Amino acid sequence: MVEAYRSAGRGGTLAELLAAIGTDYVFGIPALRMADAHAAQPAGTWRYEFTWRSPAYEGRLGACHGLELPFVFDTVSTVDHGSLGVPDNDETRALATEIHAAWVAFALTGDPGWPRYTPADPVVRRLGPDPGTAVDGPERSLWSGIR
Repeated sequence: MVEAYRSAGRGGTLAELLAAIGTDYVFGIPALRMADAHAAQPAGTWRYEFTWRSPAYEGRLGACHGLELPFVFDTVSTVDHGSLGVPDNDETRALATEIHAAWVAFALTGDPGWPRYTPADPVVRRLGPDPGTAVDGPERSLWSGIR
């Protein structure tokens, strides 16, 4: 598993690799399984992964759970998010504008503006410094059958 994650570029150091595996165990794989189960519904399914890394605590927070919320609600420039390490600058304001617009579009129309997720086409929208759509990497298939 470590080699598969390393090959997929999911971390440089052993600690980063273990963090990627642990993150998938706790968040990524359950979300993937939920998306697979929901994808057949008429409303459709969309996945995203927030990839902006907080500089707080010498960068140890990374792109942690919940960090996207100031961006979702576009409060980067109006609320002090210092403990999360979210600075009010051009980069974070632009990212907040993009992410907030996607969430508003989803609330209004049911479509955030990127392709739907299906098990046959496992599209994931990357929201962060290198935005775009991708598909799940082959390392995720290692979790098949693991509970």
